[in-house]
Amino acid sequence: MIHLVAPTAQLLPLKTFKADGTGFLSDILRAIYYAVENNANVINMSFDTQTRSRELRKALDYANQNNVICAASVGNEGQQAPPLNVYPAEWQNDVMGVASTNNQDTRSSFSNYGDEIVWVAAPGEAIVSTYPFSTYAAGWGTSFSAPFVSGGSSLLLNKQANTNESQAAAAVAHALPLGPDMGHGRLDLVQALAAIDGPPTGSIDSPAGDVIIEAGQPVFFSGSGTDPDGTVTGYSWSFPGGNPGSSNVATPGNVTYSAVGTFLASLTVTDNAGLSDPSPKTRTVTVLPAFSLSSTPSAATVPPGASANHTVTVVPGTSFTGTVRFSVAGLPSGATSSFYPASLTGSGSTTLAVTTATTTPQGTYRLTITGTSGRFSHTTQVTLVTFLFPRLPQV
Repeated sequence: MIHLVAPTAQLLPLKTFKADGTGFLSDILRAIYYAVENNANVINMSFDTQTRSRELRKALDYANQNNVICAASVGNEGQQAPPLNVYPAEWQNDVMGVASTNNQDTRSSFSNYGDEIVWVAAPGEAIVSTYPFSTYAAGWGTSFSAPFVSGGSSLLLNKQANTNESQAAAAVAHALPLGPDMGHGRLDLVQALAAIDGPPTGSIDSPAGDVIIEAGQPVFFSGSGTDPDGTVTGYSWSFPGGNPGSSNVATPGNVTYSAVGTFLASLTVTDNAGLSDPSPKTRTVTVLPAFSLSSTPSAATVPPGASANHTVTVVPGTSFTGTVRFSVAGLPSGATSSFYPASLTGSGSTTLAVTTATTTPQGTYRLTITGTSGRFSHTTQVTLVTFLFPRLPQV
């Protein structure tokens, strides 16, 4: 029945009763502790006893303290409580007691009743379930009612993973009223789910994915958040290795990374109920060593057919050991260029030789020198002036 309500729930079957329906308290206690210690979120107890047990109450207190939601049958004697005592349903701080209803939304004649044991009711007549020898059969009893509440509790946890017993009970209390002695009424999962506040979800809008930058470069960050049943009221950014190192606004803007390394930026959003995104969003920022270029002289004047030399220097940042290859753009017509050496590793200088042709037009040309290492490029500029000097008169 639990899978009828919560098809994706994982089940941990624990057998505590014999085929004739009898069992020992020690086996029940062992099952409760085993379920809690093996990370069960919900415990369904389709049984009841009229004998009060301090150890059973202690076990259920332990489950409650570990945020385990518990539901139990109220029994099938058709009697009212009080004077009837039914455990564990009577311990309403730890357990939701479940009575049975028919298809007319009235109490099943066999179901025990009374607000001291009934927290909510659920269908318990002609419930089709698995049966020995790979078949199915219909069953009657509050033992068939409790799993509807247990399955519903699984749905509540799916919406809000931190839901505990008291929160689940408060949500389940949003039920269809049935009158006196039937607790809060017949289970209504639509209302129960609406009563549970879901957490917000954050999103990092920029950058769209992980980034690789050079040391000293900024990364632009912006984010947003949504909440299915409330409003996003807080943003908490963390930028290890960045400046600034944190922010509490949706769009922090540029964050500069000066140190070389790999850093994980994260965003957690919070809603008006104080709930936070259970899965903070992240971006990995990989910061590689940087370099820059300088050049001298900044300008040279030559006649057409002559050459000009410029020294280009690689200025390495911290830990930079990459190989820089050079190119130049903006040469005038007929001019050629060469770098010696053609590349540098780590640091050093290369000589750019620009040779003009006799046909190179006179003029002023802005040359852009580019150094490329891996995915990064940097530039420096020099000016080349070609000018045909006037011939001096002979004396």
